[in-house]
Formats: sequence, structure tokens, C-alpha cells
Amino acid sequence: MHGPTRLEQDPAPVDQHNPQFLEWLRGNDAAFELFFEQDAPQVATLDNPWTLAGLQVAVSTAREIFPDHRAVIAPGNRPAIDRFGRFVGEVFVRQFEGQWCNAPDNAPIGVEFWPTVECRDYLACITPHSTLEIAIVEGRTKEVTATENGTLTGLFENVRQRYLKWVADQPAAAASTPLELAS
Repeated sequence: MHGPTRLEQDPAPVDQHNPQFLEWLRGNDAAFELFFEQDAPQVATLDNPWTLAGLQVAVSTAREIFPDHRAVIAPGNRPAIDRFGRFVGEVFVRQFEGQWCNAPDNAPIGVEFWPTVECRDYLACITPHSTLEIAIVEGRTKEVTATENGTLTGLFENVRQRYLKWVADQPAAAASTPLELAS
């Protein structure tokens, strides 16, 4: 059996109270609404968008909209990239009992807050925005080689394996809650 997550050990680290991070979190519902209506309406047509299939459709859509790294980092595209990143993170939150957290120590220089996701029994924080940006450009430049199934699919599968093992290792009482882990 594995121990508690970092946030369970210290449920209210000071970084989690950063006003900019909290404001960003409060914007999730509005961001998801725009994401489904404007950025990736095909994701919204899925029976359950918060799945691996939703993740794959979102990445495919992002790759169509943002053809290269310049498009990804263009200031005018940052709001849409943020919405795509929020969606990516929320898939992990909903699928693997994850939670959003602020990890400014992992942020680029000058960034005040850095949204990440921690999932049950996955030791590393998931950085959805950075991972999304890599998924968009992977295989398009010599610096970022494409992985067989894509960066985010690989990450999803890795987290899923760890999560399912964690669930299997839980006492029977905890396992009585039905899980819906859609692919």
C-alpha cells in the first residue's frame, strides 16, 4: 500500500492559497464552457469527454489549430492554450481522483503560479499545460520526437496503471465504490 499524496500530508501549503491560483481555479467552469463551445466542440459531442478518447480528440484538435511551436506560444493564442491545458488536467482529475494544485517551484522564471494535477499513487505532478504543448509539437520538430501513441496517451496509460494498482491494493470497504474509468 502506498502513502498519502503530498497534499494529503500537508493539505494547505501556502502555495495553494496564492490569490492568482485561486482566481484561475474559479475560472474553470467558464473556461470549460468556452472550450466545448469554441475551441473543441467535437470533444463535447462525446458521451463522456473526460476520458482518454476526449483527451485524444482534444490533442488532435489542438494540433490542427496550432501548427507549430510559434503558434503555441503566440500571445494571442495563450487563452485557448490555457483552456486546452485546463481540459487536459481536468481529465486526470476526474479519472484518477486527482486534484489541482499550485507548484510554483516547477514554473518558468517569472511565473507567479503553476497549475499542476496530483493523482492517486502517481508520484509526479502532472503539468497539463506543458505536456499539452509538447503533445502539439511532438513529431513536428527534430527536438521533440513523436512517441508511438502520443505523449498524453502514454501519460494517461501510465497514470491509469498506477491508479488501478492503487485501487486494487485498497481494503475491500474502499473498493466497494464503483469506478467509471472510461477509455
